[in-house]
Amino acid sequence: MRPTVEELGQIEWFRRLDPGHLAAVARLCTVETLGREAVLYKSGHAPDAFFVLLQGRVGAWRGEPTDPESMLYFVSDRRFESLCLENVVADIPYYATMRALVDGTRVLRIPASVLPGLLEADRELGIAIARHIAERLQTFTEQMAELRSSLLRDSKNPDIRPQLAARCNSLANQLRQALHGKSCTENPAPAGTP
Repeated sequence: MRPTVEELGQIEWFRRLDPGHLAAVARLCTVETLGREAVLYKSGHAPDAFFVLLQGRVGAWRGEPTDPESMLYFVSDRRFESLCLENVVADIPYYATMRALVDGTRVLRIPASVLPGLLEADRELGIAIARHIAERLQTFTEQMAELRSSLLRDSKNPDIRPQLAARCNSLANQLRQALHGKSCTENPAPAGTP
């Protein structure tokens, strides 16, 4: 199903486009309705589109949702939430598996090929996208700080402490997968360096 021009006009990324351009974009996008647990996109796949949540609720897992070591790290039911825009902008594989959490979840699928034309038609869009990515990075930074606090708190609990090694190994594996073998820094310290 195609979105209407009116539906697109409500979404931040399309709001400032002229009606003709909006109509052209509407012909390239699709609205998908998902059942509970239907997969929207999979971790590691090429970013051929980004999505906007129109209705329902989605969750993102690092790894496969059915894998006991996978981690649910993002849930949203916020209308017009953008999903995986940063992957399309940076042309990096999806870093999570996103799936619907309730029946009737509706998302707008915007092909990656639409983005350059949007940026050309709306000079302010690049700033809006940069702001969006910065907000996502801030949220991720806050989540990592909370994870650190949680690990420190749990390390003091004698009932939980024995389970921490497995938890930390799982997190380390997920981080390695997310980085695709790349270092966190441009010039990593040699092994054994504190």
